[in-house]
Amino acid sequence: MLIDASVLLYAADSANPSHERVATWLEGVLNGPRRVGFAWPSITAFL
Repeated sequence: MLIDASVLLYAADSANPSHERVATWLEGVLNGPRRVGFAWPSITAFL
C-alpha cells in the first residue's frame, strides 16, 4: 500500500476536520501487518 500526500497532510494538520479519523487510521495501518510505503512525490508534496 502506498500512502498519498493528502493522507499525510490530513493526519498532520490538527485543525483539519478529518485529522482525528485520518491520524487514527494511518497509525493503525503503520502498526499493522501490511507493508506500507511512501512514494517520493508524496513525501516531497507533504514537506
